[in-house]
Amino acid sequence: MKIGILTQYYPPEVGAPQRRLSELCDFFLSRGHEVVVYTTFPSYPNGKLIGKKRQIIYSKKENMGLTVFRTYSYFCESPSKFDRLLSQITFCSTSLLICLISKKPDILLVESPPLFLGLTAFIISKIKRIPFIFHVSDLWPESIEELGALKNTRVLDILYAVERFIYKKANAVVAVTKGIHRSISKRGFSRKTVFIPNGVESDKIFPIERRSKRFMKKFGIEEGDFVLLYAGTFGLSHPLGKLIEVFRKLSGLKGLKMIMIGSGPGFEEMKKKSEKIEGMSVFEAVEHKNMNDLLSICDLEILALKPLKLFLGALPSKVYEANSAGKPVFCLLKGEIEEYFKCSKGGKNFGFNDIDGMAESIRYFYHHRDELQKMGQNGRDFVVKNYDRKIIGEKYLRIFEVIRENGKP
Repeated sequence: MKIGILTQYYPPEVGAPQRRLSELCDFFLSRGHEVVVYTTFPSYPNGKLIGKKRQIIYSKKENMGLTVFRTYSYFCESPSKFDRLLSQITFCSTSLLICLISKKPDILLVESPPLFLGLTAFIISKIKRIPFIFHVSDLWPESIEELGALKNTRVLDILYAVERFIYKKANAVVAVTKGIHRSISKRGFSRKTVFIPNGVESDKIFPIERRSKRFMKKFGIEEGDFVLLYAGTFGLSHPLGKLIEVFRKLSGLKGLKMIMIGSGPGFEEMKKKSEKIEGMSVFEAVEHKNMNDLLSICDLEILALKPLKLFLGALPSKVYEANSAGKPVFCLLKGEIEEYFKCSKGGKNFGFNDIDGMAESIRYFYHHRDELQKMGQNGRDFVVKNYDRKIIGEKYLRIFEVIRENGKP
């Protein structure tokens, strides 16, 4: 089978969609399928071109059954809302052109966001006569509305209409969380909506007995330190100030450190704050190939998401990775993640404002580290059994085959 993947986000960029799609490509190739990726030149998240001095109009690379087409899209540093929209529109246009002039795949998997890429896929599916699957990793425009990034009701009405049109025309819709699945199903698309969660390559991210000396040196960590790690986006959805409040309540614990690693619009502000807080450090994101070594340095991964209705169905992919590495996760968030922790016993969640609760729990495990290690092992066992990328990849292949035969899941 020749599998097409249409996405604006792809390695060498760092992020959950990029990682998931790259790992799925590797899996499909390992099963003897051919894969074609239609994407743009890498610039996420900072709006800086990665690996090249300047962007070109088009490129094509082939390697062992994988073909990657890259086409032009507009981007700039510190993008405004208009810049982001222009980036999406230009990529939708140029990717449409390259998809139409290249040999067609047997099926097309489309990553959303951006939402408009679903319109590109619809046009391709009609002209090339191939089925397309709309893969929803974030609900648009719901997310930008709840975050307050867009308030114009007329524009929102148009975006919701586009969203409904794409769901209607897609042969299938894949939701990466149960919350997203429920939301789409309630709108009349339950028969074509399938839940397939994110996953992790558990054979590549696994427990390491000793901490990485390279990262210990880089981050100023000593043997015996108790390390809290945040690795992710510094953005609107992630109220990292809450994690700082937790850390401050733990002052006085010998060897306690908080390392925050990532990128995004809030990075510089967080770095300035860290300079005034003893034991806290902020660093730029590391390449995903170093994730196992990075996770080895911490005792506990921590995260927080805003208390929006949208995020009640959120289950960040970093949770799977931390658990796969044998590291427990503590999170300031209620919702779907609570169900995950009840099943996996690989972490704990707290209400968004339960700063004292998270702080006291961390303080307890600071003094009972063997129990914390057991929690991490529970998470590892659960992820290997339920969320390994091979298990997830097989689910995609089954859907592809069913849709090729029946036109629907």
